[in-house]
Amino acid sequence: MPTIANANDTTKAEIAAIGGLFNASYYGAAGTGYPTDDTSAIQDALDDAAAVSGVVFVPSGEYYLASTLEITQGASLMGESTLGTIFTSDYDGEIIRNAYAGAPYNNRGTFLRDFSIVGDLAETSQDGLSLLRFSTPSYIQGVEVSECGRHGVVLQECIGTFFQSTYSHDNAGSGWVLAQGFNNWTARTPNSLPTNACAFHSCTADGNDAAGLHLTSAGGNTWFGGYIQNSYAAFNGAGSHIGWNIFLGAGASGNSFHGLWVEGPCKCHIYGQNDDGALVAVNTFTDIYHSVSAGANVERLCISDKGTLVINGHSGASNVYATTTRDGVTHTTLCRCCEDDTAAWAATTAYSVGDLVENDGTNRYICTDAGTSAGSGGPTGEVIDPASATITDGTCEWIWDGIEGVGRLSVIGIKHNSTATLGNYLAIEAQDSTAPGALYASELILFTSGIASS
Repeated sequence: MPTIANANDTTKAEIAAIGGLFNASYYGAAGTGYPTDDTSAIQDALDDAAAVSGVVFVPSGEYYLASTLEITQGASLMGESTLGTIFTSDYDGEIIRNAYAGAPYNNRGTFLRDFSIVGDLAETSQDGLSLLRFSTPSYIQGVEVSECGRHGVVLQECIGTFFQSTYSHDNAGSGWVLAQGFNNWTARTPNSLPTNACAFHSCTADGNDAAGLHLTSAGGNTWFGGYIQNSYAAFNGAGSHIGWNIFLGAGASGNSFHGLWVEGPCKCHIYGQNDDGALVAVNTFTDIYHSVSAGANVERLCISDKGTLVINGHSGASNVYATTTRDGVTHTTLCRCCEDDTAAWAATTAYSVGDLVENDGTNRYICTDAGTSAGSGGPTGEVIDPASATITDGTCEWIWDGIEGVGRLSVIGIKHNSTATLGNYLAIEAQDSTAPGALYASELILFTSGIASS
């Protein structure tokens, strides 16, 4: 039962009768922060609100959640503002998630808005906001997620959900993860269904240690505006920035991005690694503006190792890129595709920081700590999250750097604002295994003459 301060307060029944707005403070939520656990009080309000498709309002305050808060089907959650209503947690799991009972897409018609989630970086299995099979016409607006021990926002088999002005930053993993689903929160056996047809307006990722936006199984999603800027704090060794602002992994196809600002430091702003030999997995970027801080050494705007990337109408500020040599001339290169020329890993071999090897199938690794490799095995695995990023091999250490393969890149209407020190400018560096550095024209499509430097 809710806590009523005095006889003049509105009762629970009266609240429901006038529109289903349930005040969490009436249920005993204190909002005074740790160590007072407000989970059960807010959960009671959500459960009651669900019966009348109502809204739980959480006033300004700091609400400590010692366990997962579940958004009951039929209920919505609204705070005062991202600066006013703050949920904090040191629970090593999902901080806020939808209560999913197994029926396909039963979480619909729900909204979450105007609150912040602050996690604990020490909890390595902690995700801030995790949604499973959330579906249209649900929406999330004005939510801020930060300092979680794993990822900020995780979407699993969500369909047609709308996100606006939602900000995921300074998490130990990725800011946003769009992934395939599973049948319930208990078994967590993955199925083959992706997150798809969701729309993101002015949503942002900033200062996360893994990717800003990681699409591992997602299709037909659209991102409008916002910015993706990440620090890769766990990777920044020996002057090298490893990591990606936008990581397009296996199963990421048919997604489009419009008017994004992407900014370093990182290895490259956009990395396409959809393991698709037919190259039919296409992800499109239109009117992208990107920038890096002076001396940040972002290697490329984009790297396409698998699948197809389409870059249309890109504009770049003054940037510091890695260089490549062709015909005896050093060039600065915007995009790279079709690379398949990395040397195989060798046993009992001295490696230096920055050396690249291919091992464990077609995986590519970069040396981050010089030494001598082991007598057998070598680096293995595909890891983009910093909690387990470093791979030990003899006295060497490695970080996963992508996969070898053939990608396809379509570049249209690029404008790059160079500086006097930029030197020769090369729009695309394409490589194959037989002639590294040579154009691999069969895999470059729709490459127009709309390239300008200024």
